[in-house]
Amino acid sequence: MSLKGHHILVIDDSRLMRRFMHALLEGTGAYVEVMRTAEEGMAAFEKQHHDLVLLDLKLPDNDGVNLLPLFKRESPEPVVIISSVRHDPRTIETAFLCGADAYLPKPFMASEALQMLEKYAVRH
Repeated sequence: MSLKGHHILVIDDSRLMRRFMHALLEGTGAYVEVMRTAEEGMAAFEKQHHDLVLLDLKLPDNDGVNLLPLFKRESPEPVVIISSVRHDPRTIETAFLCGADAYLPKPFMASEALQMLEKYAVRH
């Protein structure tokens, strides 16, 4: 499976992570948008259809878990993958209850991220 042609939104407060994911995903032929804050992420999400969303839980202006119901209310179609250094079971469970489709623990290897995104891209 390829990510070519898929629209992917990455919301992460880490500049390094945004740059890394942008370069990685753009190299697959995906259309990639990267945003730093919850507000920027929601604005991008509302403006453009995305197939996949890679969402950090700790954002400077909101918790990523709070965005999940907003994403799903706006459009249930995009796959939302949580990516975080927070590994506690309660946080992960809450994310799934709020609409997350998958969880990608940080730190991760490029191959792990691509494998997960490709797995969920088949839904589109």
